[in-house]
Amino acid sequence: MPKVRSAVLSLKHDTVKEMVTVRVDTRVYFTNHEVTSMKNGLVMKMNCNVWGDDPSKDDLLFHLCTQAIGGKKATNNWTPTYEATVPDYMLNEDPQGNQEDEVYAKVTIRNTYTGIQSSRTSNVVTIDL
Repeated sequence: MPKVRSAVLSLKHDTVKEMVTVRVDTRVYFTNHEVTSMKNGLVMKMNCNVWGDDPSKDDLLFHLCTQAIGGKKATNNWTPTYEATVPDYMLNEDPQGNQEDEVYAKVTIRNTYTGIQSSRTSNVVTIDL
């Protein structure tokens, strides 16, 4: 089963342009069998979403990416980085609350043949919007 070993979220806020660069660095491990299977046509799908951390129910803020993984260059350790610059209001997970917003990323990888998946949530980052 593929395993997401780490997911690290970082945010860079440009207050003048009111934009935030969202970056998620990940580490994924594949077994030797999975690597061989990917080199022979198996596809894994990676999804990365950014969530607002709330005490009651977390809110999906936006979808950062979906990526298909496979092919002849497949390896046991894969370290993709996902990055996007978005308007800062997209990270406002609590518009009626205080000015600080807590966000995290959730990375999920799924074997498209078996449906088995592995997920990892990143660190929670507080941003003052």
